[in-house]
Amino acid sequence: MDGYTLSFEKEIHRIRSGESVLAVILTGAAAELLDFTKLRDIDIFVILSKGQFLEREVADKDGIIWDITYLPVSVLKQGIKEKWPFLIHGLYKSKPISLDMQVSSLLAQIQSLYLQGPGALPEEELKYLRFKLTQDYEDLFNRRGDALNAKFLAYYLFKEILTAYFRLNNKWVPREKKILSSIKQEKELYKLCLNFLEENNVEKNLSYLQNMIKYVLNPWGGKLINWPKGKFPLK
Repeated sequence: MDGYTLSFEKEIHRIRSGESVLAVILTGAAAELLDFTKLRDIDIFVILSKGQFLEREVADKDGIIWDITYLPVSVLKQGIKEKWPFLIHGLYKSKPISLDMQVSSLLAQIQSLYLQGPGALPEEELKYLRFKLTQDYEDLFNRRGDALNAKFLAYYLFKEILTAYFRLNNKWVPREKKILSSIKQEKELYKLCLNFLEENNVEKNLSYLQNMIKYVLNPWGGKLINWPKGKFPLK
């Protein structure tokens, strides 16, 4: 048995031997790969029978970064009821190491929620997204002469556009490190993303962002330039 495997099994044994442990669940890359022995960071959810708060532990042990989320089962149930995105996305593709029947049932609920999506946006939220992306682009365009600030604002808008894509299409918004890979199936949008990230010219990036906004918003009514006097979301 190699050193990595020994270190892994030692830490898993420590976690499983903890008080009130109902389940130990691999998430992230460790849950998706058949052979994760080359990973240097491992994400784990530990479901507890007792407790009131989510706790987190991040530690380097034998060259492996362990990112452990300790989650009381009562908090897990609350997260499912309230559809917490980080919980749904984190546990949808998971690999249990140990599991009791109660947690197994809760994981099945999470998988069902993930496939259903977070739900269609209310009309007011849809309108707000169209307006905000339009305004953010116009603000960036008007500041394009300030190259450094324009570059910063462009990257902010880039992320906002992609987040809007997921929300508009009833998809759970992934964690930041998964956002880009999660849109590969949208070939036109993915190509625009790559062009934007590989380009340093502000004017060209403005063009890429404009086309991204069109791609994301056109199925939902396109850009919204004006907001008639009326209720406005506080964000």
